Amino acid sequence: MVPIWAAAQDALGSSVEEVTIVGSLEEARKIAGSAHFIGERQLRQFAYSDVQRIVREVPGVSLQIEDGYGLRPNIGIRGVATERSGRITLLEDNVLIAPAPYSAPSAYYFPTMGRMAAVEVVKGPAAITQGPYTIGGALNMASTPIPRETAGTWLTEVGQDATVRVHATYGGRSDNGVGFLIEAHQWQSDGFQTIDRSDANTGLDVSDFTAKLSYAPVGSPHAIELKLQLADQDSNQSYLGLTDNDFGDDALRRYGLSELDNIATEHEQAILRYSFDVSENFSVTATAYNNTHQRNWFKTEGLDLDGSANADSYSGKSWASVIDAVNLGNGLGAYSHEQLQGILDGSVDTPTGSVQLRSNNREYYSRGLQFSASWLGDFGRMQHEISAGLRLHEDEEDRFQRNDTYSQRAGKLGLDSLGTEGNAGNQVQSAEALAFFIRDEISFGDWTVSPGIRFEDIDQDRTRFKNGAARAFRDGRTNT
Repeated sequence: MVPIWAAAQDALGSSVEEVTIVGSLEEARKIAGSAHFIGERQLRQFAYSDVQRIVREVPGVSLQIEDGYGLRPNIGIRGVATERSGRITLLEDNVLIAPAPYSAPSAYYFPTMGRMAAVEVVKGPAAITQGPYTIGGALNMASTPIPRETAGTWLTEVGQDATVRVHATYGGRSDNGVGFLIEAHQWQSDGFQTIDRSDANTGLDVSDFTAKLSYAPVGSPHAIELKLQLADQDSNQSYLGLTDNDFGDDALRRYGLSELDNIATEHEQAILRYSFDVSENFSVTATAYNNTHQRNWFKTEGLDLDGSANADSYSGKSWASVIDAVNLGNGLGAYSHEQLQGILDGSVDTPTGSVQLRSNNREYYSRGLQFSASWLGDFGRMQHEISAGLRLHEDEEDRFQRNDTYSQRAGKLGLDSLGTEGNAGNQVQSAEALAFFIRDEISFGDWTVSPGIRFEDIDQDRTRFKNGAARAFRDGRTNT
């Protein structure tokens, strides 16, 4: 919600986009609190497509590597939990980017790092302008700006595991102030793991398209920009791990029980931003944004050693419990740890309806309006940079999940029962939020003091449904 400064405009090559928090390496060094700016030159030097490889050098940032590609990174700042980056504020172009930042902040969507022009990490007092998660901090990614002159770029990478990444841009500005950018990013790989008894790969297919249109006449105090973005992802990722012995023998192995595991996502974003330089020292910005996200992670969940008549009556153990039992040399029910290992290896068949796979189907939206203003002036020997912002926001997560049951025969999974839609979770949770901040960066001599305050008013509601959407078995719960 903080406007870009002139230094940031030079850094990103655009006089229109209000997309950063601190804006440049120089500004990051000046800011009170802790701020780190990683610019386009640094990003292009290594051309990383994994944000975790970029931010791991930033002090105070903790990571938990999961899929090896950074598709759904786990990032924490200042000691907060890393899981799905759900305890830090994630932004793209200074707009909240998690699927549902207030009601379901786990980042099952993360912007494609390969198309970013800058990355910022702010902590402590520097994060007061960003919310709702200010204890840890904020991670902001600035997308490719509209170039000042008409130009195009093309990047192609080819690597092992049939990995191919292509990033192309074309855009520019005319003399009448009209600017445009068309951008495409394609990333494919067969993955680096091998599934037992299967030709299926463990890779990914990510497509990301962005279009920007702006109008900023030379010499005019007004500027407006529209950004549209669409991203599709399909990856054969699994939560199923390995026993200690199997991991020691081959860390890149995957059990055949995870052969069907796959996550498919679709993300759409629209941002309309207007800025007005009232004077050399005073500017205002208004931004409207709308994000929608759909995802379905179909993955194996657990094992019912006795089998089940149908998917709705399934009752079993998680795969983590099975693997723990094998590691400890313990049995489960009538099965010894050797038999459990055989199930994992595919050499032992399982009863009908014994293996559960879940369709984790969820839809999200996140939308709002945000306004910011900044003023630069002097009072006596003290210089003040006063910034203020207001955000009206609403988001929602709609879960409609289904459990199915399979059995393992001769090392392959076969479908036994399709579950009832919603039997693995049928609920809607939503949030409405009003956020406000004001900060004054006061400079005198070699000293800088930055007092500020942030206010958040959040209303949350959750409704769970049973026997279809017509009947709620638990009333909606509201927290304020």
